[in-house]
Amino acid sequence: MLPPPPPSGSRRFSWPALAVALVSDLLSVGFEFVPPLQIAIDVATALVLWFLCGWRWPLLPALIVEAIPGLALFPTWSLVVGTLPLLPGAKDRPGAKDAPRPPDQTR
Repeated sequence: MLPPPPPSGSRRFSWPALAVALVSDLLSVGFEFVPPLQIAIDVATALVLWFLCGWRWPLLPALIVEAIPGLALFPTWSLVVGTLPLLPGAKDRPGAKDAPRPPDQTR
């Protein structure tokens, strides 16, 4: 059974997600001239990455770029997965914790 996906916005780097992206990019090169198979690989990759990384907006443009003929030769999935932890708005960066709030002094 697969583990539950991490919370959306997690800054943890996902090695399984990177492995899926690398395999997908390698398959994309081999099946560039078989569009139906290429589209199936990209849709499956997007679904698996959304499961592993949670809903992340950069995955949607990556899917669109991968659907454009000729651009599938560029390692889009690998680059997007590699940059997910660096994007603004990501939370739970290892080693970074929320600063403690000062006590409420409204009296």
